[in-house]
Amino acid sequence: SPSSTRTLAMSDAAEEPAATDVDVLQFTSLVTFQVIILAVYYVIFVIFRSMKPHLFLGNRPDSAISSSSNVVSWALNIARVGEEELYEAGGIDGVLHVRVAQMHLTISLLVTLTSLPVLFVYSFSSSATTGFSRVALSNVLSDNTLTWPIWITTFTVWINTLVALIVLDRFDRDVATFILRTVKRAPPLHHYALVATDLPPGVTRKGVVDFFGGIYSPEAVVGVHMIRPYSQLKDSKKKGDEASGGDSPRKVGDASSANSPPAKKGGFLCFGGEKPLPRGVRPIAAAYGAQLKALADADATVVTCKAKEADPKGNAEKKAAATAKAVANAEKALARAKALRTALQAALAKYPKTGDNGAGDEGAPINLSAPPPVLPAEDGRGGMVEVSVPQSAKSQTSTGEGHPATRAKSAVVVLDALARTSTAVTGALLCTGGDGVQPGEAWNVVPAPEPRDVLWPVLEGLPPAATRSQQATALRVIKTLVIVFYSFILAGLAIAVQAALAFVAMLPNQTIRDIVAVVSGIVPVVLASFLLNFMAVVYEMLAVNLGCVWSQSKASCAQQRDYGFFLRVVAFFVPMLASSLFTTLLQVGEDPLSLFPLLAAAVPNSAYSLMSFIFLKAVAALTGMTGVIPAAVAMIKTKFLAKTDFARAEVFRAPPKAESIRSSWLAFAQLVSLSYAPIAPVTAIVCTFFNFSEAAAARLEVGAVARSHYDSQGELAVIAAKQTSDNIALAAVIHFCVVALAGSAGSAWHIILIAPLPLPILYFRARMAYRHSKGLHGHCAGRLPLADASAVDAKRSRAQVARLHGALAMKTRAWAPPCADAPGAGPATEGVDGPEAGEKAQVEHNAWMRRYETPNVVAFEEGGLDEGEGAGAMAAADAA
Repeated sequence: SPSSTRTLAMSDAAEEPAATDVDVLQFTSLVTFQVIILAVYYVIFVIFRSMKPHLFLGNRPDSAISSSSNVVSWALNIARVGEEELYEAGGIDGVLHVRVAQMHLTISLLVTLTSLPVLFVYSFSSSATTGFSRVALSNVLSDNTLTWPIWITTFTVWINTLVALIVLDRFDRDVATFILRTVKRAPPLHHYALVATDLPPGVTRKGVVDFFGGIYSPEAVVGVHMIRPYSQLKDSKKKGDEASGGDSPRKVGDASSANSPPAKKGGFLCFGGEKPLPRGVRPIAAAYGAQLKALADADATVVTCKAKEADPKGNAEKKAAATAKAVANAEKALARAKALRTALQAALAKYPKTGDNGAGDEGAPINLSAPPPVLPAEDGRGGMVEVSVPQSAKSQTSTGEGHPATRAKSAVVVLDALARTSTAVTGALLCTGGDGVQPGEAWNVVPAPEPRDVLWPVLEGLPPAATRSQQATALRVIKTLVIVFYSFILAGLAIAVQAALAFVAMLPNQTIRDIVAVVSGIVPVVLASFLLNFMAVVYEMLAVNLGCVWSQSKASCAQQRDYGFFLRVVAFFVPMLASSLFTTLLQVGEDPLSLFPLLAAAVPNSAYSLMSFIFLKAVAALTGMTGVIPAAVAMIKTKFLAKTDFARAEVFRAPPKAESIRSSWLAFAQLVSLSYAPIAPVTAIVCTFFNFSEAAAARLEVGAVARSHYDSQGELAVIAAKQTSDNIALAAVIHFCVVALAGSAGSAWHIILIAPLPLPILYFRARMAYRHSKGLHGHCAGRLPLADASAVDAKRSRAQVARLHGALAMKTRAWAPPCADAPGAGPATEGVDGPEAGEKAQVEHNAWMRRYETPNVVAFEEGGLDEGEGAGAMAAADAA
């Protein structure tokens, strides 16, 4: 926003009025550029969708959106998607994410409507400024004799604040009601489970059972699943070799081996879940994994050589020789892989099983042919009996109990009543001795998320509490440094643009000025958008790696909080302050007394760089809805890279949802809208366009495109409500400062009028805080309140609960890492010969690894959601 440009160029460019409207030229050039891009995207979308509709099916090919016959019906179906469909596709988070977008759109639309009259007041009050400043508070402050428009600004601030508070309060109330009603009607199976971390050394499964059995009763403990670091085994990597995912050897030239799941960086092996490999076997396992990768590379070379040999161009003899050499190398690699697999099986067979009492050395052997373990199950009276479980479906409760190298630091405990789980996760559980535990040692007990939500490697390797505290301190330091670093970058970018425009505006050539204005209106905005988007992924990585967050839902919640705060500081306050101060210093001249009015006028002027940025994000949301870029990438992969049905299915796998990132940008745009609507009303119009785009994109993403790989049970929506409350408070602070600075130019009575504005804000914030404390994510810590939990427990048979948990533990291995006993993944699994069999093994292996991607929600016969009821019953109850 080059108000400094207008001042410095006033004498030189009086005869060229276009030079004074450089902010309008910047914005219109950006709008034109983005509209052209948007049109190109939708033209390509129409053509591609008619020619290759399978590229745009998304996560729900049978939905009305995906099966739309044309673009018009596609857009109409996006608008018509109901909450029943959203709940079926995305659970609680899916419904509430769309509600969050609608809440932002409602507030933005109402604030825009109340601020439009102010735009005309500013426009006709004075003619001292040009460009966007003509329709902002800056136009009024340019004439020190005008004070009555500031009164209108003050009244508009009051109206906008009250409107936003009322809409937010209603949204927050509906969210709290919806969450509790949905969970209370059908509490999912994982609500009976909790995770105990920070287990002291020496605590075994028996110790955990005795501990919780002593608090409640022995019959209350349905099952205990010890969490050990066995899903990832570090190899002794040498010379840059990397371990594979444990895939079995294929036939020479089999293309499926070249498309097997990729090797993990860092050298990790996944060998059969509960069987932690002794140290004596690990070098053989590492060599086997490295040889599997070499075999896959050799097979890929064979496939490539055969494809070249089929091409009539080129020297046929040389191509045949190259193929023969590649086949010979692949046969050697296959023979070595089979030899290493046989050696590994023989080495593992020598190790007998350790006892369950925790005894054994670091290299304690483990027998793969041990008798089937036992699993607690119901005996018809709510008690436990020992039942045999097949070795292929054994529970985490059984083997390797005391292996020091894989000592359990955490445990999943399943209780038989929701009320008991609620008391366990909300109380401080202290050990008073037993099994080598020192008195006073605390166990950290938290609610267990859905198995699909658990980040198993993080949970298995959870460091001690003291280490986590040190990492938390380091995490806070890193976050602060990131904000400072980015602040300098964006502040310098804003100041550099202003300085460049101020210099170029004094040049006599109008064409050069226009070109620089256009470039400075597009390039900095695009660059800032790229830099800010990059940090979204960084914050999630920091939460997982340093914050030791071991569930995807909690990682997304941390990402939404941290990224939202980052955008407020770096993308909003820093550019606003830097641009305003720089512009004021250029204009203050030799009259220091004019500093405060000029600073008040510079704040509205700083809105227009943010306005350009938000328009860019709105167009990005609309272009992203087309899915043109993912479709083009899928076409390239299927044509040149994916050679099997398995590989092609991976190409068309739906992307994961990104609700936390979208919510952060919605909160940022809302802060811009609330802050600038009374003082620069044009900004509110652009923010409304952005919220409309994001609301449509949210409906499409949840209803048809993205896969829901976790459900925070509405915690993301609660965070969004808190961020909105913070935005209202921050906007009030900005308004008070601007009005106070503007008051130095005239009457100060409007300052007295705006002074009580914090009172309604504090009142509504107190209402929200009380509501959140009583909600599912408040004092209840993610579980039902005791009264509701007891009511559900009275309707559910505890024997039935134990039976369902036993079935879940045996059938899907619910509380074991995804790689545990994966079909076709363990070294004890025989090799599969033939491309068709190899493809089938990969499909089975992939399905087992992703068995957690559907929620483990069980419909009970007694209480809660009856079988056959679904989203329709949920919507009917919510409407009532």
